[in-house]
Formats: sequence, C-alpha cells, structure tokens
Amino acid sequence: MNKRERPNSRAAETLSAVDRLPVPPEGSGPFSFTKERRPKMLNYNHAVLMGHLTADPEKRVTSAGKPVTNFTVAVNGLRSGDGEEEVLFMPCAVFGKTAETAGKSLGKGDPVLVDGRLVQVRWEQEGQKRSRTELRVFRLHFLKGKGPGAEGELGPEREETR
Repeated sequence: MNKRERPNSRAAETLSAVDRLPVPPEGSGPFSFTKERRPKMLNYNHAVLMGHLTADPEKRVTSAGKPVTNFTVAVNGLRSGDGEEEVLFMPCAVFGKTAETAGKSLGKGDPVLVDGRLVQVRWEQEGQKRSRTELRVFRLHFLKGKGPGAEGELGPEREETR
C-alpha cells in the first residue's frame, strides 16, 4: 500500500468526532434557520466616535433618581467623492457616576472619545410622535482634560475608582 492509498486516520477521527456532536433543535444557535428557512442574523450595535462637544453638558436626574448627562458630539470628516468636509452631530447620553463626572469636567469644545451603542428614543410631544437616534455611552474618554493629569477614561469598569 503506497502513501496515496493509506487512509488518513486523523481525518477519520475528526469526522467521527463531528458525527458524534448533538444536533441542536431547529431555530436555535446563531446561524440557525427559522420556519421560513431564512437564517437568523447576529446583531451587533457598537459605535465609537471622537469629536468635540458642541455645548456644555446638560445634567439632570431621572425619575428613578439616576444621574444622566446629555451632550452632543460634533465629528468632522471628509465626504467621499468631492472631498468636502462634513460634520456629524451625535446626541449622547451618559448615566451613573460617569454622568456626574462628565457633567462636572466637560465643557463646550472639549475633545472626547465616546464608546457606546445606538438607541432610538421615542416620545410624544403635542400629540405628535417624535423620535431621535442617540448614543448611549458606556465608556467616555477625556482627550484633553482640565488641569494636569486630567486626561483619562471613565466607564463601567473604572467608575468605582473615581
């Protein structure tokens, strides 16, 4: 028996191991099929923006007593094609201790890097349904602080230390 005719024992072991795997029930798992036989798609919502605050942050407290700070970040970029500069204005909301610190430390024009997820906020105003997309910030980086050593990061894993 030459080399070509000899069965690959490692491949045979792999196939037998795969054959022994349990078959998940239909409709479960990240790439499973629904009743319509369309694959389910994984969802991922994460945004990272770097820009400058357009105004001083607005601090308030929710009805549950949780501090929240709202601000808008202006992100400059070049438009594809003509190379003309365009600006994206993204409303942001920060909650908890990070919100308290952001409200005290940030001001108009301060550069920041915000890390979070996009949410659609809906409300009714004067009988009309309104909505807007905003960034719920879970990590905030001060890129230029007020005073020496003020540059840093605030987020869920570090907010207890600040």
